[in-house]
Amino acid sequence: MNDRVSRLGLLVLGALAASPEDGRHGYWIAEKVVELTAGDSYSLSAIYDALRALEKAGLVERSGEEIVKGRARIYFKITGAGQMFGREQATRDRQIAERAWGPPIPQGGVA
Repeated sequence: MNDRVSRLGLLVLGALAASPEDGRHGYWIAEKVVELTAGDSYSLSAIYDALRALEKAGLVERSGEEIVKGRARIYFKITGAGQMFGREQATRDRQIAERAWGPPIPQGGVA
C-alpha cells in the first residue's frame, strides 16, 4: 500500500470513516468533505479520481450501484486497511505539526 495519499484522498477516507452507513456516493462524500474542512470544496471529478486511487490501493471498495435519473450512482465504503491507514496518517500528521508549530491552540483562544 502506498503511504503517499493526496490530501483529498485522506479527506475522502475521513468522510467515509465518519459515515455510519455501509456505503456512500460521490456527491455525499463531496458534501461531507466540505463539512469536515469547514468549507473546502472539490469537484465531483476530483472526488471520483481520489476514490479510484483509494480503491486501487485497497483503502476503499465499491459497495453498490444504482441508476438515478439515467446515471449510475456508485457507492463506496472504507475498508479495514483504509481505517487503519487513515488513523496512522492522522497520528503522523498531528505529530509533524506539533514538532513544527508546537501544541494545538485551544479552540476560542491562544495557547
